[in-house]
Amino acid sequence: MSRSSFSLFVALLIHLVFLLFFALLYNITEKTTTILKPKETRIKIELKQIKSKPIKNKKSGIIKKPPPLSKIIPPMPKGKQLKKLVKKPLIKYEEKK
Repeated sequence: MSRSSFSLFVALLIHLVFLLFFALLYNITEKTTTILKPKETRIKIELKQIKSKPIKNKKSGIIKKPPPLSKIIPPMPKGKQLKKLVKKPLIKYEEKK
């Protein structure tokens, strides 16, 4: 009976050593790997609270010169003029046998 009680004592001692080793390892890694994040503060903004300022002209948004005017475009043909512009139908050629 002394031999079995001794083996029980050794087994418990080995398990206790492993348990302490892993607890120590966990505590060491927890302290080194935790990164403190800055605390975020939430801000509530309502449109009523925002005072609108006049928009200043930005250089990128200003069109300094108006686009150049193109030549005067002739009006679209109507009625008799349109009939004159109608293209002749395509001539169909017969295949030679």
